[in-house]
Amino acid sequence: MVTLCIYSSWLLAKLIKYYASRTSVQGKSFTSDITGGKILLTTIGVVLLTVFTLGLGLPWAIVKLQKLYIETTGIDGTPDLNAIEGGSDRGASSLSDGIGDAADAIGSMLG
Repeated sequence: MVTLCIYSSWLLAKLIKYYASRTSVQGKSFTSDITGGKILLTTIGVVLLTVFTLGLGLPWAIVKLQKLYIETTGIDGTPDLNAIEGGSDRGASSLSDGIGDAADAIGSMLG
């Protein structure tokens, strides 16, 4: 069981690199230099942080894991950010619009 937990860090690193290399924006692909060792050490640290703070350190643990992912992910070249445009999703249902309206209404009530 311990071996599975240890090697899962390397599997996760391989999956992150796989998905990053197959994701692109305007023909520019993403890269990741994350390693299984970085994931393992960070995971051990955040588990200890969470355990010794009785769960109060969980938000910091989540931020630390996200920071690791963001710091090790990059993009080859520079995409033209001004060319990116938002558009409506033709396949979206009216349910998503209703949920969005409900979230706006709750947000305005909570102020």
